[in-house]
Amino acid sequence: MTSSADTSGTDAALYKDLFDHNSLPLFIEDWSRLKRHLEALRASGVTDLAAYYAANAQEAARIRDHVDWVHINRAACEAYGFTSAEALRQFLRTSPNVTFGNWPTRFDELLDGAAQAEVENVEFTRDGRQVHLIETVRIAERFGDTWARVYSSVKDISRLRQAEKAQEEGRRQYQAFFEANPHPLLVDFDPARDRLLMIEAAAESTHVWSHKARSALFLAAMRHFVQALREAGRTVHHVRLDEAGNRGTLAGELDDAIGRLQPQELVMTAPGDARVLQALRNSATARGLVLEVREDRHFLCSV
Repeated sequence: MTSSADTSGTDAALYKDLFDHNSLPLFIEDWSRLKRHLEALRASGVTDLAAYYAANAQEAARIRDHVDWVHINRAACEAYGFTSAEALRQFLRTSPNVTFGNWPTRFDELLDGAAQAEVENVEFTRDGRQVHLIETVRIAERFGDTWARVYSSVKDISRLRQAEKAQEEGRRQYQAFFEANPHPLLVDFDPARDRLLMIEAAAESTHVWSHKARSALFLAAMRHFVQALREAGRTVHHVRLDEAGNRGTLAGELDDAIGRLQPQELVMTAPGDARVLQALRNSATARGLVLEVREDRHFLCSV
């Protein structure tokens, strides 16, 4: 016969094993002193804890003095570059690089009864490496009144933030490049007399095999560009793929546009396909126009 005491001990050992070997960095913390401190601040008249800590950097730096790290699992030690829980615990208590970051923005809702909260923080590992973390805390149900047991987990999103930063830097550089090297058709564009023609043609997605997702992305980018050009005060004649009467080819739509707009000159950016260039030249010649082709300096080569 198994006693209740034996069962309890088995469960405790199981939970400890699951905690210690979980791949997610986990902490069990005691926030009871922090809760009493926050309640004292409220009692003294502080109504916005986030604003209070934002205005009192020294007080914010001392938040960790009110927290005890009771248990730390192996994954947490590895994430911060430590081989033991005690070494990490000492680091969390003493390192000047360890702060509670954005947690003061969640203190009010936790005091008001929320059992769980999440923030994004930037922290530092033992070797000084900066990491971006999503930190989640949950107050154990039976400790809701005291916060004596708070379960905390962290998710490293450093690679995601680095990728976003690289993407933003690439966008900035690309924007700077375009500002320094305007589109060939816009260099001497006169909004009072010139018009832009942009054509969506089904043939260009079927002549050469193209994935639907690629075509959708291309058309979406094209339509955003049309909108940006119009917002900049330029007149754009845009033939959409689903527009009634769309002839389905660039050459056919160019012929229609020449007949409708009666241009005196016809200028285009060099396409990446000699087939397209020849077809458009034929349409222009049939209408008695010479097609001026300008080099697209945004690419390394063209036809």
